[in-house]
Amino acid sequence: MPYTYDHLAEPRGLATKITDSIAGSFQATYDALGRTTALPGSAFNHYANDIAYQQTANGERQTWQLDAALRFRS
Repeated sequence: MPYTYDHLAEPRGLATKITDSIAGSFQATYDALGRTTALPGSAFNHYANDIAYQQTANGERQTWQLDAALRFRS
């Protein structure tokens, strides 16, 4: 699976374009902490501990909650 690194757009060396033989090519964007914030058709929000808590894709939203041990509860 080839990865493209655009050091002007993403100076930390995170993959900015990924090509997969089944899924094709897609772009990824990241926030200042290196967390994925967007993939084609999807946006992500994160808890302060870097775990994703919400994904919005194709107009639908999925939200996850954590238990006291910071594990996914729902």
